Amino acid sequence: MIDLTKKGNKKPSEKGGAGSGVEKWYLEFYAASFGTIDRVDDVLKKGCFAKTLKENAELEIEIPLVYGHDYNRPITTIVKYKEDDYGLLGRAILPYAGDAKKAVSDLNNKQNKTFSFGFDYVDIDFIWDSEKSIHFFMVNEVKLYETSTAAVPCNPGAKLVKIEKYNPEVHDALMAD
Repeated sequence: MIDLTKKGNKKPSEKGGAGSGVEKWYLEFYAASFGTIDRVDDVLKKGCFAKTLKENAELEIEIPLVYGHDYNRPITTIVKYKEDDYGLLGRAILPYAGDAKKAVSDLNNKQNKTFSFGFDYVDIDFIWDSEKSIHFFMVNEVKLYETSTAAVPCNPGAKLVKIEKYNPEVHDALMAD
């Protein structure tokens, strides 16, 4: 298992790093969407990732993208996350090697074309909507550990935005945004 709490660990993104000659791919995806009831009756509130993203940045903890929620199968370290009005947007550069190669193939062939995330609840509220006779958990805050490719996402809004061959002139600007 990758120890995400220690600085100085070799990051998954270093495999196939700059100058390695390994082909790279640019990936943009939503790990989750806000405001929709998911398969386990959670509704993510916009802002629920804000604290964990800030803390991870301050502690220099990178959130990996892994294959099938398996920490032993890192694809890359997500270089950029941000919350927007839709959900949690992830942007990454993947080396075309190992499990990242399998992920690129799966995504391009529309297999495992969605995403998921590993987390702990920090703050949630139980909500009962008597008019609609539904209940759900409003997720106000989470601690984010990883994101993952997924065949069946828990969050129905988790999706691939784009995957394309890496072009530093185009994609480096997107990563900096």
